[in-house]
Amino acid sequence: MMNALLGKETPAWVGVQSLPVTQSNVLESYKTVFKKEPPSELTDACNKAKPACN
Repeated sequence: MMNALLGKETPAWVGVQSLPVTQSNVLESYKTVFKKEPPSELTDACNKAKPACN
């Protein structure tokens, strides 16, 4: 809130409702929270963990 009052940009994750994140929904949860695609390191790790990770 202080950044907004000072005219600074606030991060996209501020004010996101809490959501349960598990291995099976980590990629979709990342997109929901950060409003962008997950980094390649996370995607690669998830691909190695399939089918547990989607």
